[in-house]
Amino acid sequence: MRVRSSVPLVVLLCLMAVAGVASARRAHPRRPARAHHRHHSRHRRHRSRRLRRAARLRRAHAPVLVAVPTLSGSAVVGRTLTTTTGSWSDSPTSYSYAWKRCDTSGASCTIISGATGAAYTAQTGDVGHTLRSTVTAHNSVGSASATSSPSQVVTTPAVTVTAPVDSVAPALSGTATVGQTLTVTTGTWSGSPTGYTYAWRDCDSSGAGCATIAGAGGPSYTLTSGDVGHTVDAVVTATNGGGSTAATSAPSAVVTAPVSTSLLLGTATVEPTQDSNGAGSAQAFSVSAAAAGTATSISVYVGSGNAASTVSAGLYGDSGGSPGALLAAGTISSPRAGAWNSVSIPATPLTAGTYWIALLGTGSTLAFNDQASGSCTTQTSSQQTLSSLPVTWSTGQTWTNAYCPVSAYVSGTPATSGGASSVSGSVTAPISATPPLVSGSPVVGQTLVASTGGWSGSPTAYAYQWRRCAAGGGCASIAGATGATYVAATADVGDTLQVQVTATNGAGSALATSAPTAPVSAGVGTAGLNCAGVAGSGTVSQASLDACGLPSMDSTGPPAGTTYTATFPNGLTISQPGTYSHLNVTGEVVVTASNVVIQDSQITDPDNSNPAIYIASGVSNVQVNYTSIHGTASSGSGALFAAVENVYGDTLNSVTLDHDQFYNGDRILVGYGTVTNSYCLGGATFGTEHDECVYTSGAAPGVTLIHDTLLNANPWQTAAVFVDSPTGCAGCTNGDGAITIEDSLLGGGAYAIYGGDGSDGSVHTGPETITNNRFTRLYFPTCGQFGLDAYVPSDVVWSGNVWDDTGQAITGP
Repeated sequence: MRVRSSVPLVVLLCLMAVAGVASARRAHPRRPARAHHRHHSRHRRHRSRRLRRAARLRRAHAPVLVAVPTLSGSAVVGRTLTTTTGSWSDSPTSYSYAWKRCDTSGASCTIISGATGAAYTAQTGDVGHTLRSTVTAHNSVGSASATSSPSQVVTTPAVTVTAPVDSVAPALSGTATVGQTLTVTTGTWSGSPTGYTYAWRDCDSSGAGCATIAGAGGPSYTLTSGDVGHTVDAVVTATNGGGSTAATSAPSAVVTAPVSTSLLLGTATVEPTQDSNGAGSAQAFSVSAAAAGTATSISVYVGSGNAASTVSAGLYGDSGGSPGALLAAGTISSPRAGAWNSVSIPATPLTAGTYWIALLGTGSTLAFNDQASGSCTTQTSSQQTLSSLPVTWSTGQTWTNAYCPVSAYVSGTPATSGGASSVSGSVTAPISATPPLVSGSPVVGQTLVASTGGWSGSPTAYAYQWRRCAAGGGCASIAGATGATYVAATADVGDTLQVQVTATNGAGSALATSAPTAPVSAGVGTAGLNCAGVAGSGTVSQASLDACGLPSMDSTGPPAGTTYTATFPNGLTISQPGTYSHLNVTGEVVVTASNVVIQDSQITDPDNSNPAIYIASGVSNVQVNYTSIHGTASSGSGALFAAVENVYGDTLNSVTLDHDQFYNGDRILVGYGTVTNSYCLGGATFGTEHDECVYTSGAAPGVTLIHDTLLNANPWQTAAVFVDSPTGCAGCTNGDGAITIEDSLLGGGAYAIYGGDGSDGSVHTGPETITNNRFTRLYFPTCGQFGLDAYVPSDVVWSGNVWDDTGQAITGP
């Protein structure tokens, strides 16, 4: 029988399910309570670690800047700057660095190669810039960078200047005798002195108790009678930016009065005839002493034509009317031509009687003056090829009543108060009356010339020493610069130059110092632009010529301060060889003798048909140096035809002009010869006459022009240099009529150079060389009115020539 349940189906199913669960539990026993707890505990720990790890990952970042890096240290070359790392969050684990060079505001920076540390030492290239450091912080997540503020502008280290300290004391040179000049060196100093001052002091005989000598404030001091019995020292004070320090020289010897010497043998007369000995041959002249004495020097007048490099003078006894034993001898180098030269000999006792003076030149021919007529004492000639005077005289050729006496004498101290009967007066050491003068342009490559200055005591010889003087003071002798001329060198640039002249006679020597030149310039004839003046202006600029190192009115003619001691208002004829100085001539000078030097003079001649200096036929070796030659007007009446006319010379050097000045006239040279370092402003007009600075026929022997300024403002029938050979040259050979123009400034005329190549009917007889010149357009757009040149031969050597206003090369004539 089916029993119908009244329990709903859903309930029934739920009951059944519960019953199944209960059954299952009975089938599976329960775990112990502790094991169940451990299982849930491990699960919770793993879950906690995962949550913490996730939290950490959610919090980690690359470093974040908290505070920028800062710099410490001095922004000075050689000093070290150090950077901090700055402050960062997110725990940086390392840092890297870079340094940058920036402008003064800290911008426009560039990385400095190799500067990768926390410190950086400022370099010379950083001067004028600021510096910044860039620091980069790193961690495991990433990195970030930050840059410091800029440093101060980098400077060079301040130099601490301390006052000079002397390591070598100043030292005196010279003879402690009244009239002699003492000179003091600056000594040697640390601290780079910029200047020196001097004080001279009179001290007692032991060098103590010194008192300053008023007015003695230079590096040289000439002793006076007030110094006799005293010693003299010099105090040199060196100065720089740190202060001044004084150092004192050792004292001189006790100052003595000058010792007078007398003529013992011979006379101090310059005989009228110039003679010569071949190199290495000796000649002896007989002289007599009427009383005893002690000889100390032999004075010899060396002729103007001398070429010997050394002169020896000897004193011999007499042996039967010929030179006997050599008693004493001396030698000098580089003798002064046309002047007395003193040769020191050991003190030699003499008695009354006959002696011989012997002369020997080496290197080349020795010129000396003797007498060709009258009653003369016998003279003897020795053999050739001597290098020193013989101890005993060999047999030689003897003359009687010819070529004697010679211009030489022996000085010394007489044995008696009366002295020898041949004594012509007491001789004292020279004393400077006027200092020597330096003439010429203080420009590298230019020649400076020293005058002797003025002296009392009749000096018989002069010696020279050129010195270089720093801008702040202090002079030093220039090695090897011991002649009357000196060529300014690159080492002299910025310094001044001076010359010391030592004058000597039989009683001793004295020294005088010239005033310094202007600072030496590096300018040369090929430097600068518009050396003649502004192109097209027609006005010569003397200042521009000076700046370029070219001859000008300032650097030619007589030295500044020259005093003319001989005036000739109606012209002058020179008929004897010799040196003619300090002349002031109005009118023409006619030279009829060879071996003539005219120097430091002025010739004014308003003659537009004759030259100021006329060289007669057969005359050779005439020199015109440092002379101003001019007319009285720039054209017409009063303008001068020519400075020098030499149309008969048989050699290129038959006449030479050096450092001469010509204006208010036409030509500085007509004919043949050499012109150097001279200034010509020519072109005066004389009707249809050709007007040019240099006019030569081009026949033998030609003309040489080196380092001259040759300008001609006249446009018609003119040139700066005119070469003309209308009839050729009988007997000329290759090289005759050679024309050389070098290192000069030329401009003006119809053409600057009229070359004489023969195509105009003239005859060209020699080569032409035109090199390293400047051509100016001062007067005309093409240098000359019609161009630069005309009739220049095709074989001309042309190189290095440029335009004065642009410096551009002129490739050919």
